[in-house]
Amino acid sequence: MNKAVQEGRFRKDLYYRIAIIIIKAEALRTHPEDIEALAEFYYKKYCEEMGKHWEPLPQLIIDQLKQYDFPGNVRELKNIIERYCILGNLSLPSFSGDLHSNARNQDNITVKQQNCDDLSSYSGEKLPTLNLEELEYKAIQAALKRTKGIHTNAAELLGISRQALERRLSRYKHS
Repeated sequence: MNKAVQEGRFRKDLYYRIAIIIIKAEALRTHPEDIEALAEFYYKKYCEEMGKHWEPLPQLIIDQLKQYDFPGNVRELKNIIERYCILGNLSLPSFSGDLHSNARNQDNITVKQQNCDDLSSYSGEKLPTLNLEELEYKAIQAALKRTKGIHTNAAELLGISRQALERRLSRYKHS
């Protein structure tokens, strides 16, 4: 940011207002030894928050995470783990290679599913495909049920703004 100020691309007075304490943090990809501990920490945290049974992440998932470059750093790892906890089990294709582009380019994600209230309990061999829009709708409904219909709390639980939740509810109401 200091370079942007020197090049005139960022206002100097604004820089000095926000640059009270500067913390330099290395990218997660430079510390792959931290990935397992962080992934386990967030997985346990999300399992507790969602009232799900916690057990250590499978080594296969840890290995895949360690191979990933993490352009989004710890926040991206946190989101991947939260998604894993919510869905119960992402299919390995969404964890192989470039996790970010695979998740973005898939129209459907294969998940273990019995009913959408508890996606982790499916015991069948063939995994059904669930449309992402349907999954989003069911996640919103589950969050609203868990928060007794309080939109602000449901939005916080889903990790979106209340306004985003309202837009999505409106979209589903009109379709």
